[in-house]
Amino acid sequence: MIIVFKGLKSYTIAYSNITSNDLSHLVSKKDIFSSVAMKTAYGTLSTGLLVIYEHDCVADQVAKEFNVGCSRNTPFMVYMINEMNNSYITVDMDHRMGMNVAGESKNVYSFRMACSFSFSSVEQLIGTNVWNTSSISSVNLGILENITPGDSLVSYYNNGYLVVYKAEREFFTGYFLR
Repeated sequence: MIIVFKGLKSYTIAYSNITSNDLSHLVSKKDIFSSVAMKTAYGTLSTGLLVIYEHDCVADQVAKEFNVGCSRNTPFMVYMINEMNNSYITVDMDHRMGMNVAGESKNVYSFRMACSFSFSSVEQLIGTNVWNTSSISSVNLGILENITPGDSLVSYYNNGYLVVYKAEREFFTGYFLR
């Protein structure tokens, strides 16, 4: 028998903040999956949930620091792709991280910048532990790795977004902040 593995993509969608109780509930279900395929699906779902949970922990801490209130009001989706030669974690969301933030405008801006910049670190931290390697990448780290000394950068501010990318555009490596 030949088993061909092409890949697995798991979507984890949160409509509200993820709590430690949510994680505990998922962990309590780990023994109900018997097949390798189901255990793999459970692992990728757990990875996505852990990314959202860690992001929410960062957001809670940053909200206290900048004296703002935040709550998720639109879906936040993390997906993990596990392919034959590649595995990665990525997200689909609006650039507000699915959150409404209330407070003084300079504090709201600072909150959003802190959460945006920390998100790649969260992906890296989770990925490093999931794959037991530090040779994975994330958006921020990928940009830093792909911008070598001497490369020209293009940056501009448009409609509330800061856009930065490599001028040569061999392949698009960019960062958008709002």
